[in-house]
Amino acid sequence: MNTIKFTVLAASMVFLSSCVYFQQEENAYVPEPWNPLDEQTQIDDVILATQQLLVGKLISHVDGENLDEAVHFCAKNAQTLTDSMSQVLGYNIRRISPQNRNDKNALNADDALAFEQFENSLASGALEKFFVPENQNAYYTPILLGMPLCLQCHGKAEDRNPQTYALIQQYYPNDKAINYDLGALRGMWKVTVGE
Repeated sequence: MNTIKFTVLAASMVFLSSCVYFQQEENAYVPEPWNPLDEQTQIDDVILATQQLLVGKLISHVDGENLDEAVHFCAKNAQTLTDSMSQVLGYNIRRISPQNRNDKNALNADDALAFEQFENSLASGALEKFFVPENQNAYYTPILLGMPLCLQCHGKAEDRNPQTYALIQQYYPNDKAINYDLGALRGMWKVTVGE
């Protein structure tokens, strides 16, 4: 599938704002054999489509300063939406972090190496866009905390909305996804092929 067709497919999925579940039989994208260099453009599109869907849905549940509905939505639907995009696009798509909120988003040993690579490149002032480990069909890209709104749920105590964070703790009593500054390395997108 060429990049133009794939981009059209990805963009059309982003605008399906009322659809949470997708039927794999009707919409599945079957990837070609793994080649990291050939896959990077398509994987960028996969990540962009998934991120736009998640952020768009989350923002649609923000009501001024009240983030309660956004928290409820995220806790109940973010994992499902990501899993649905995985089914539709034919890749395994995950958001992972050493400071995860959802235990399903924890790092394994290979992920930790990728995260360390991004930390080092960010510290040097030249954040890498991609990391593809040798002998793996995995692709990583960094997630930076990019919007001031994110600090209300992920920032330091003085930045967080106390009411919002109390609600987050009801869903995630072991939450570690806090104490970030704007622009910090929040986690990574991990996209794998053939799993």
